[in-house]
Amino acid sequence: MVRILHASDLHVGDCEPVLLEALLDAVCALAPDLLVLTGDLTDAGRKRQFAALADWLAGCPALVVACPGNHDLPVFYLA
Repeated sequence: MVRILHASDLHVGDCEPVLLEALLDAVCALAPDLLVLTGDLTDAGRKRQFAALADWLAGCPALVVACPGNHDLPVFYLA
């Protein structure tokens, strides 16, 4: 059996770091085969927010599939 865990709207950059730590703890405890992230992974699509997301994902033991949301587009400098 494959175990899938779904989380949405992380809003890295606006979310309290303790909540992201708690989510990572839950992912580690549940040990899913796949983590599906949907919605707004970052709060404003800024490079530092994606860097923080990458750091968070580096601690994730599961394979990750992600689908960005509207907040993952940069607010400024769309070019």
